[in-house]
Amino acid sequence: MILATALQSANNPTPDLARDATRHALEKAGIASAQGVLLFLTPEFSRCAQAAVTAAAQAAQCTTVFGGLAAGVLTEEGWTLDRPAAAVMVFGGSASLHPPQAENAQPILSYSGNWECPRDWVSPSGQATRFGATFSGEFAENLIQPAVWQCGHLLSPPHAGVQIGGAYVAVGVSHGLFLLTKPAQIAGASGFTLEKLSNPPLGSQPAFKSLLRHFPIQVPLHQLMALVAKAPEDFDAFPDGDYRILPLVSANADHSITLAGETRAGEYLCWARRDRWAVPRDARRAIDLAAVSAPDPVGALMFSCVGRGPFFYGGDDDDLDVLRKRFPEIPIVGCYGTGQIAPKSKPGEGYRYARNSVVTALIARA
Repeated sequence: MILATALQSANNPTPDLARDATRHALEKAGIASAQGVLLFLTPEFSRCAQAAVTAAAQAAQCTTVFGGLAAGVLTEEGWTLDRPAAAVMVFGGSASLHPPQAENAQPILSYSGNWECPRDWVSPSGQATRFGATFSGEFAENLIQPAVWQCGHLLSPPHAGVQIGGAYVAVGVSHGLFLLTKPAQIAGASGFTLEKLSNPPLGSQPAFKSLLRHFPIQVPLHQLMALVAKAPEDFDAFPDGDYRILPLVSANADHSITLAGETRAGEYLCWARRDRWAVPRDARRAIDLAAVSAPDPVGALMFSCVGRGPFFYGGDDDDLDVLRKRFPEIPIVGCYGTGQIAPKSKPGEGYRYARNSVVTALIARA
């Protein structure tokens, strides 16, 4: 199994940048052609994405090129968020990329150009296990046309999935949160507006008043997250429970709270907090958990939220540093997206969509 990466940036987004990054990765791998290429490009490539993908395919002599546009890209060499860049991982030897196969139990590396994942990604039995990221250009001031590619071509709609052949993949998920309250039932909600929470023995209260029962007003709202699930027992497996993570958008004059996602009356909600010092500890926990199944990885993939990487850590990416220190010799490739795709906490139950999280996949020999 042969894996190698390259990260290249420049002042202008041109197909040559993707070509040069691919050639550099091939040189590091010591191979003339690849059996699969992961290619992630920054948003500046939106106007020439197909040309860049074609250039990478030609350099690798391989049509199995998978990836998409992202807010930023990364490898073990570092990260780029503020200028045109291409991040590449090439697969050689016994390693390859191929379309998902029903008989293959390995998780599906998935990428979507929308905020949410397509419904047909869940099989009729609900067993499709996926990991990866989403990227929506709506995060930027100027809307960016999403682009996702597979087999060397841009796809419409922009959704793609592949499996890594000749390998075993173990996935760890870090939400970087710690619980602050027990589950409370939502007593009133309308779309993105959380109106009331049930707080026995006080009965239902306006959402913001309920929040203030637990936190002083000095706590920055951007550090608080609403964790929402169908039943209170869904939080029992925290931090790996099956819940939705909804950042707070605003506290409103009528004491309601606007969240970054919809809730419904009857669901359950816990408040959680994310801070600068707790998050790396959770990243280490997630990687250590994946390493139980893949103790000697030969490579890794990392999909982080654009709001959690260098923007969160003040110019560094502590999550990437944790992975590099844990496995200092392996190639890493990944990107910063607007959402993350992660397996559910119980094996065989499919996948979940997350925000402000990091999904790390360790690639080991099969």
